[in-house]
Amino acid sequence: MIDMCNALGIEPVITTTETDNAQEFADLVEYCHGDDTTPMGKKRVADGHPQKYDVKYFELGNEQYNPNYVEQVAAMEAKARTLGAKNAFWSHFSNMKTIILPRQARDKHRKR
Repeated sequence: MIDMCNALGIEPVITTTETDNAQEFADLVEYCHGDDTTPMGKKRVADGHPQKYDVKYFELGNEQYNPNYVEQVAAMEAKARTLGAKNAFWSHFSNMKTIILPRQARDKHRKR
């Protein structure tokens, strides 16, 4: 998908589903921005893409309903810093007026 966007001159946006594991998001940053000396960069090279992916935008599920968002972004930013790519991507909370509801309240709200 990233290669297709690059070929068409479109800025790729990686949209993920909600997950509890912040390490998976750090691995995603390493996959895109790591070189072949990092485990995930090595995997990207083995997957046939030796160049780093220049992905700047990641959507982590629906941020306003993702109770793990802050931890996930912190893990991504920490990984980017270790790769020397601290300004490689931006985090954005799409709707600051939305209240983050606890999971039980959110589930109740969705049933309406």
